[in-house]
Amino acid sequence: MATLTQPPTAGKDASEVHPIAVVQMEFLVRFAPAEGLLAAQAQLTPVSYVLAPDCHLQGGFAFFSWFSGEHAGDFVTTLGGYHPQFQPPAHYPTVPRLGFNWQVNSEVLIKGEAYFALTPHAIMAGGSLNATFDSGDIHAWFSMGADFLMYWKPFHYTASAEVEIGASVTVHCFGTHTLTISAGAEVQIWGPPFAGNAHVHVKVLIVHVSFTVTFGDGSATPPPKIAWDEFQKTFLHDVDAAPAKVCSIAIQGGLIRTMKDDLGVPHAIVNAKELCLTTDALIPSTRLGTRETVTGDWKNLPAGTAPLCNPPAAGVPSLGIEPMGVAQAGFASQQRIRVLREGIDASADFAFVPVYKQTPRALWNPAASPTSSVGLNAERMVTAVTGFELHPAKPVVPGATQLIRDSALQYDVSPRDLITDAVNRVSYSVVPPTGPNSDGWANLKTALADPAAIERRRALLNQLGFVPARDVAIGDALSDSYVLPPSIMEASIS
Repeated sequence: MATLTQPPTAGKDASEVHPIAVVQMEFLVRFAPAEGLLAAQAQLTPVSYVLAPDCHLQGGFAFFSWFSGEHAGDFVTTLGGYHPQFQPPAHYPTVPRLGFNWQVNSEVLIKGEAYFALTPHAIMAGGSLNATFDSGDIHAWFSMGADFLMYWKPFHYTASAEVEIGASVTVHCFGTHTLTISAGAEVQIWGPPFAGNAHVHVKVLIVHVSFTVTFGDGSATPPPKIAWDEFQKTFLHDVDAAPAKVCSIAIQGGLIRTMKDDLGVPHAIVNAKELCLTTDALIPSTRLGTRETVTGDWKNLPAGTAPLCNPPAAGVPSLGIEPMGVAQAGFASQQRIRVLREGIDASADFAFVPVYKQTPRALWNPAASPTSSVGLNAERMVTAVTGFELHPAKPVVPGATQLIRDSALQYDVSPRDLITDAVNRVSYSVVPPTGPNSDGWANLKTALADPAAIERRRALLNQLGFVPARDVAIGDALSDSYVLPPSIMEASIS
C-alpha cells in the first residue's frame, strides 16, 4: 500500500493541515512461472480524494503479460477498464473505472469517469462527465462522454461522443406540470479518410426536433493497407539494418558455464545430455522443409531444401499478413537452420521440434484481405510456429572407465622435495631423477619455475576454467607432502 498526501502532513499538527489531495493505492504484483504470467495491479482505496474530502476517487490499474502456456503472447495494460463495446476474455483482469464522485452540496452532484486500455490489436480510451442540479421543482443537468478506439498499421480509428444540456421546471398551477428544455448531439466519426455523422436533437416543452448531419464520404470505408517496406520497418525492427533482431538462438537447457578464451571470445560449456537450443523469429513459419544434407550457399537455396525438420503431426497453421491485406494463399515463410561442426554439416545429429506460440491476429490474421480488419471482439491471438527446439538426435552414450593396472594405484607416503602436479606433467617434459636426493629434483624445480613453463601452465589452467593465482599454487610450501604413484617415480614425467 502507498499513500500520497499533498501538501505533506509529516511533522505537522493534523488539525492545522488540510490536504487538497490524498491518494492511497493498494498494489499487487504477481510472477507465476508455472502459469506463464507476470501481473501487476493497483486500486484506489475509499479514503482517496481530491480538492475536498467529499470528492471521492476510485478506479484501478492492471498490467498482465502471458509468456507461456495457453495464453502465451497475449497482454493487456489498462487504466480504468475497457471500451464499452469490448468483451474482455475470461483471463483478462477486471478493473474499475477511474473516476470521481463529488457531492458538492445537497443540490449539486458532479461525477466523472475515464479509461485507457492497450491490447494486442487495439487502443481504447474514453471518459464522461456529468453534473446535476436538483432543488425541489427545478432540475438541471449537463452530461458529455466520448469513446475512442484505434487500430494501428494500418491506422484506423472510430470514435463516438455525446453531449446534452437541459433543465426542467415543475409548475403547480391548475395541477402539476413539468416543463422541459434540452438540447444534445451524438457524433460518430471514423477514418481515415475522415468521415462521420452527427445526430442533433432539441426539445422545447412538447416540441421535439431532431436531425442528422453526415460529413465526409458518409461510409465506413476499409482502412488502407500498408506496403512491405512500412510493415518491415514497423514490426520487424528494420531487418536490413539489424537482421539479428528478427532471428535469434539461445541455450534453453544444459548450460553449465560460459568461459572466455585469451582473445575474449565467449564459449559455452554444456551438458550434452540436457542440451536444448531454441530458435525464435519475429516472422512465423508457414511451412517446414526436410532434414536434407545440402551443400553450397544454403541461405539462397530453393524453398523446401534447407535442413529443417520433418513435418510434425500437429501441422503448420496457415497465416496471412493483416496490415498488408495479404491472405494466407499469398504468404509463405520458412525458417532455415543449419548446424556446422568445423565447417561440416552436422544437422543430422540433431532433432528439430517446432515451437508453437500465440501471436497477435492483428498481425498474422489467416483471413486477411485488402478489405478485412480484425474486429474489436474477434479472436485476438492465432497459433503459429515461431521457432524450433534443437536436441541431440541420439541419446548421449556414457563414457566407460578404462582398465588401470593396480600398481599404478599404489603410492609412497615418504616426504619428497617435489614441486609439481598433474597440470605441470602435461605441460612439458623433464628427465626423471635417479633418487630422492639427486640433482634431478632440483632440475625439476628449476624447470617448473621457468617463465615459459609458467606461461604454458597458466594458459592450460585458464582453458580448464581455473584462475592460476587463486586455484593452483606452485611453491615451496607444497614440496614436503606429495603423494605420488610409483609409476610416476619410475617413468618419465611429461
